[in-house]
Amino acid sequence: MTWIREITVRGVRQIDRWDVALPDTIGPAHAVLTGPCGSGKTSLLGELTREVQAAIDGAAHPSRGVEARGGTAQDRKMAFFGRPLAIGWSREGEVESGFVAGRWIAAAVESGGAPGRAPADGATGPYPPGVSLAGRLTARLVQRAAEQRLAEQRGDAVDAARAGRWIDDVRAVLRAILGDEGLGLVIGRDDLAMDFSDGRRLPLATLSRGHAGAVGLWAELALRVDDARQRTQDSKLDPKGVLLVDAVEAFLDPRLQRTLLPLLAHRFPGVQLVASTSSPIVAASLPGATVLDLGARRTREAPSIPPPAPLPPREGPAPRAPAASTQRPRRVTARGPGWDED
Repeated sequence: MTWIREITVRGVRQIDRWDVALPDTIGPAHAVLTGPCGSGKTSLLGELTREVQAAIDGAAHPSRGVEARGGTAQDRKMAFFGRPLAIGWSREGEVESGFVAGRWIAAAVESGGAPGRAPADGATGPYPPGVSLAGRLTARLVQRAAEQRLAEQRGDAVDAARAGRWIDDVRAVLRAILGDEGLGLVIGRDDLAMDFSDGRRLPLATLSRGHAGAVGLWAELALRVDDARQRTQDSKLDPKGVLLVDAVEAFLDPRLQRTLLPLLAHRFPGVQLVASTSSPIVAASLPGATVLDLGARRTREAPSIPPPAPLPPREGPAPRAPAASTQRPRRVTARGPGWDED
């Protein structure tokens, strides 16, 4: 299959000219766009999304034709007019055919895990507007639970196990994202709740903004992979593809900033992750990824961050708590023109 291997930029925001070559690896070469605010991360990611859409539509970049016929420097410059970014794929021409066959997927996600312009229509394309993440994921889980019950009733152990694995995967991902290894799922006829280790039971729709964004990124891919498997009638299909994420760190705490991209890379080994971020934690979270520093106009490999060491046990007597102060707190009242006296 094919992934992004080269990015040629000619006039995106303040980036006049930049040629980026990603590692020529066997699998997907992940990339993280970083840099200060205003450096063009969102604009560059938007142009990448347009070119992925164009590749799905079979619309080759004009610069490819200029190169094929040996055009002049002026011809090459004009080829980027209106399409200031070109993508070089590891296997040219396979995006359209792979997508049509259901073996290649793509998604674009905006800040905070909100579904954005998902390239292309169809079974692996965008979902209808207004359909929430919680509703989509709940409907799929209810469907899988029903399939599992029916398979068990007719004695089909293979289908029952297949449906059960999908539910188990969702539970495992929610446990990892929410940080609760004892979390359980309660799947009703048309609703879904989560049982936490501390005794709480909450609907999926009540997730915090950060948790919902992280689950949303995973669900965008998980639902598309599931759709592709149903479309090809191949339950073992591991579709390849590209996920484009803008401001991936939005609403995430440091733990999720450090673990979310590695989680996605592990769960979807055939999907290339291209994310923008202003967080140094995210930029260093994915070992082996190429970091595109838009501020310095250079690329580098993401450093490996070792896991945090556990705190050493406290030695000696516990420190004494400070004595309570008997002094009354001083009250300060703001006053200004037209304000009432306190």
